[in-house]
Amino acid sequence: MEMIQTNSKWHSKTTVKKGDHGEYLVRQWLESKGYIVYQPISPKAHCFDMLVIKDRKEFRIVECKTKPGRNYYPDTGFDLNNYYEYKAIEKTTNVPVFIIFIDEAKGEIYGNLLSILEQKKTIEVNGRIIFYPLVNEKKGLMFFPLQNMKTLLKLGRRDIEIIREQSTRNYPYIN
Repeated sequence: MEMIQTNSKWHSKTTVKKGDHGEYLVRQWLESKGYIVYQPISPKAHCFDMLVIKDRKEFRIVECKTKPGRNYYPDTGFDLNNYYEYKAIEKTTNVPVFIIFIDEAKGEIYGNLLSILEQKKTIEVNGRIIFYPLVNEKKGLMFFPLQNMKTLLKLGRRDIEIIREQSTRNYPYIN
């Protein structure tokens, strides 16, 4: 695996190492699909993970989330503030944002354009109706149904192990 060589405190964080591996897998997949991938080189937080271009005319901003979906709901998500940032980036740049989840529990990489993830959907879960996108203002989180995702790639056993070794999840995976 190719890693950024730096003495930065940023790259020594467990969650950053986990995310770096997820981004590496996504970059490999994107390049195999003919995209040119541009990534930040500064060893600190950045507003998105990749800018990808195909055939000099198809532009996408890509944001990678190396995390599994939730155990008891058919969804996954991220910080609400991140959502607002991605919407602002789309509006300012007129470049679509593609969110990709690297899910070690399912052993898959999946995602979609933010505009598709945020489409309204109603799903019944254990007799309860859940309206998506689901916003939890109190916790500052936003969730999207897995039904709005496209599977992009199956993860290999070793990649699942590498990601799980870096996991900070404090409860078990349920497959």
